[in-house]
Amino acid sequence: MTDLLVEARTATDHAKRADLYHRAQDRVGTQAPMLFLHFDAIIQASTAKLHWTQYPDAVFRLFDAHIT
Repeated sequence: MTDLLVEARTATDHAKRADLYHRAQDRVGTQAPMLFLHFDAIIQASTAKLHWTQYPDAVFRLFDAHIT
């Protein structure tokens, strides 16, 4: 893959460059059919003085939050 991309990046002939990028694209499609674009990193902290409603979807809805 690296060799294909380096060769494509340095090719001056547009047809050859397009062919190399298509070959690289085909290789990605066959060797790595799943590409994960999003990873959730949910970091939450609290204190016993904070009162709020935590929803199952982990979205912060703090309209009812209050500290006692």
